[in-house]
Amino acid sequence: MKDRVITMAEFKGDIKGKPDVDIRKAKIADELAYAKATIDIQVELQFYVATLIKAKYDALIRVGFNEQVALMLCR
Repeated sequence: MKDRVITMAEFKGDIKGKPDVDIRKAKIADELAYAKATIDIQVELQFYVATLIKAKYDALIRVGFNEQVALMLCR
C-alpha cells in the first residue's frame, strides 16, 4: 500500500473525507485475487532465492569464514 497525504477531514474522521468503502473492498479483493493467482510463482521464486543464499553460505564456509560471520554476510 502506498503512503499518501490525508486531508484534515480524514484525520478528524469526517465521514465526507473517508474513501468509499466499496472502492476499498474492491481494491482488497483485486489484491487478494492477484496474490492467489501468483502464489505458485512466488513460492518457486523464494525456493530459488533460498538455494542461492545457501550456496553463498556454503561458499563462505569453504573459504574460511566461521558460521556466524557467514550468516551475517548472507543477510
